[in-house]
Amino acid sequence: MGKSKKGLLPSGQYRYRLYLGKDPAGKRMYKSFTADSLAAAKKLAKKWEDDHPTKPSKDPTFREAADM
Repeated sequence: MGKSKKGLLPSGQYRYRLYLGKDPAGKRMYKSFTADSLAAAKKLAKKWEDDHPTKPSKDPTFREAADM
């Protein structure tokens, strides 16, 4: 049995999974990017992340809540 490389798909392409957070049920959410190299897949993920800024959390942090 050969070695498996992390992110290498059977098609020969690489997959990079970007963690988006958790849904209301607590399930982890990911966005997948595939490319011919791992560096290219990471580059696609970075571009997507820059184009889709995350929404700020509505819940205050512990420090913010303590200062109220």
